[in-house]
Amino acid sequence: MATNLVMLVVAVTTISVVFIFYLKADLPSELGDDFQIRLLPTSTSCRLPIGWIDSSSSTRADKEGNLLGQDSIRRCQRDSIRDWGLDCVFWYMRGNFLE
Repeated sequence: MATNLVMLVVAVTTISVVFIFYLKADLPSELGDDFQIRLLPTSTSCRLPIGWIDSSSSTRADKEGNLLGQDSIRRCQRDSIRDWGLDCVFWYMRGNFLE
């Protein structure tokens, strides 16, 4: 019984680590360690690399990677990431929160 539990923990840990590395490998290199998302009380601003779009309005980021003034920015997509709808909270967890 204890052996089965240990094997289950090892399997889940291994799958989790592989999945994390898979996600990291799929991220665009422009993100880097200082990727930032900023949530403001009256508007939402996602700081994104060039080419990212707000999936709710298809507004492209400017050359500095800013999308400003839209309360509805919750999901961000990039054409090269298999049409994923990426939740900004996910990126917040991977990046830095600006107050």
